Amino acid sequence: MLSLFEKIKLTINVNYPIYIHGETGTGKELVAKALHNFSQRKENNFVVVNCATIPKELAESELFGFEKGSFSGASSLTKGKFELSDGGTIFLDEIGELPLNLQSKLLRVIQESDIWRVGGQKPIKLDLRIIVATQRDLEEEVKIGNFREDLYHRLNVVKLEIPPLRERVEDVVTLANYFLQKQSSELGKKGLSFTHKALSILKLQDWKGNVRELENTIAKAIVMKKDDLPLNSKELGFAKNKNSFLDSQDSNRSIFEGRNFTEKINILEQKILVEELERNDWNKSKTANSLDLTRDKLYRLLNKHNLLEKNILP
Repeated sequence: MLSLFEKIKLTINVNYPIYIHGETGTGKELVAKALHNFSQRKENNFVVVNCATIPKELAESELFGFEKGSFSGASSLTKGKFELSDGGTIFLDEIGELPLNLQSKLLRVIQESDIWRVGGQKPIKLDLRIIVATQRDLEEEVKIGNFREDLYHRLNVVKLEIPPLRERVEDVVTLANYFLQKQSSELGKKGLSFTHKALSILKLQDWKGNVRELENTIAKAIVMKKDDLPLNSKELGFAKNKNSFLDSQDSNRSIFEGRNFTEKINILEQKILVEELERNDWNKSKTANSLDLTRDKLYRLLNKHNLLEKNILP
């Protein structure tokens, strides 16, 4: 199965609109920004529009701009978000909140590659990439009349489904290192890294708040850090031997949801390994003894679950 980052690579320079779907906090804007930053449009603008926060009466002029004198208060020509995205990318977050009358105008942008400013006398040609995102089920929104069917089909050509972070363990380390670099740079604490134990612990969390929770966890640890040593699991808020997974029924229920028997067994196996490693200060010999395993068997299991240093470090 392709990881999310592998799917992003396949769609970097696709000129069709990209439709990103996922629950709150899964990192939809982060995915959209990655699509822009690694594309041929990366030197041009990346414009973010949250359709849920624009007042309906202002939405058209905000998106399409307006000519001088086109309405009371229009004292000068003003470019809209689409025009500001020319040559680059526009990211329309919460696209399901876009009013129906503007959905038809968006459809024209996709079909004709042009826009009409409010009060404009002629269309303005644009070259831009459109990325939309929502947590809503647009197919269901079409059925109940809240979303245009023709627009839905134009947007649904290239769809990226963003699973909850707990279902994409393979992406946790990549995201953690990205947020570490981003946050440490912003806070003037460059050069920080994680211990391999900390990365192992991060991979095993259920992350109910998704990517947003991961980012906040790392930011909080960086703010409170007083030295330049690698971030450890305690600094990230995961105290040693605290709340064993065997005693955490809510966490187990969340992380097991929707998984088959083999996947559940693998998760349990991985959690047992990490808990024993933590209990033994990551001493492999002591861990093998406590689990009644040969050292070779332990290393095979650690390698299977990507828990060896060579599997974890970037």
